[in-house]
Amino acid sequence: MKLLNCAKCGSLFLMDKSEYCEHCVMWYSETYARIRDYLRTKPNRTIWDVHEDLNIPLSDVQQVLRYMQEQEKR
Repeated sequence: MKLLNCAKCGSLFLMDKSEYCEHCVMWYSETYARIRDYLRTKPNRTIWDVHEDLNIPLSDVQQVLRYMQEQEKR
């Protein structure tokens, strides 16, 4: 393990598997779950619809989707 700054929030933490701290990993997981549940009930929605309906900043929606794609590759 090594000491690292979180890629999202910049806080210092001991890196185990991810370049994100535990708090940010939890945030990504919870936000992803909200987006996933929304899209299951309302398929064919765009990223803009997700942003507006869930009140999540557009850049965060994009970050969450990228993060989850990275996790699937591992």
